[in-house]
This record gives sequence, C-alpha cells and structure tokens, in this order.
Amino acid sequence: MGVCLIVDDVGKATISNASESECVGYVIPSAQEYKSFINPALEINLEIFNLVVGSLLVAFIVGHYTGRVARYLGKY
Repeated sequence: MGVCLIVDDVGKATISNASESECVGYVIPSAQEYKSFINPALEINLEIFNLVVGSLLVAFIVGHYTGRVARYLGKY
C-alpha cells in the first residue's frame, strides 16, 4: 500500500496516515507496487505471435502469386 506525502506551503514534506483515497497530497507507491508498474504482467506470447505473423506472411505471398496467375490467365 502506498504512502501519503503532504507538502505544505513552506515546502516541508510530511508523511500522513491517510488512506490513498483520502490523501490530499502525493501518493508514493510501495516498492512492490512500483516494481509491478515498471515490469507489467502483460507479456506477448511468442508462439502465438509467430503463428499469426507467419500466417499473415503466407497469406500475403499466396494471394500475391494467385493474383499474378489470374492476371496472366486473363490476358489470353
């Protein structure tokens, strides 16, 4: 849980026991919250990524050459 930090008009910083929702100053995250923010849990599954990119590449190449063959046959 984060810490509530209140800075007064003079510039003096005070740590408050207020909850995060009631804090009127700055909320400083705990070390664990900070680490989870810096290293998000959302990671790309490389196996699925490679499958999708490979499928798109194959579809592009097959479509490209199918179009060339259709254009070639359409000339005659």
